[in-house]
Amino acid sequence: MPHLVIECSQPLSPTLANESAQRTLHDVLLTSGQFGTGDIKVRTHSYDSYLVAGAQDDFVHVILWLMDGRSDDIKAELSASIANTVQALITPAGACQVTVDVRDMAKATYSKVLI
Repeated sequence: MPHLVIECSQPLSPTLANESAQRTLHDVLLTSGQFGTGDIKVRTHSYDSYLVAGAQDDFVHVILWLMDGRSDDIKAELSASIANTVQALITPAGACQVTVDVRDMAKATYSKVLI
């Protein structure tokens, strides 16, 4: 834990769906002091078909899944750090929205198996 899921428009995929960008975001979470390096998972999904405010403007939406129990202040700090990092990574051709959503996962129902 945590899971950092990056969703983006296809034109931004080359910038975000690579090890360098994923490692940069991994390191943002690591340097927060909230997680160990072996706990952080980062992945990227890009979309060919999408509308943003009725147009095909670029977008990045990041979902950070955390085990429940962290304060809203910590979540807000993580959200801002991720948004600032994504903004620094991308160079959109036109309009672009960057959003981050921090979500809780219930410890009582979360399962993990190492194989």
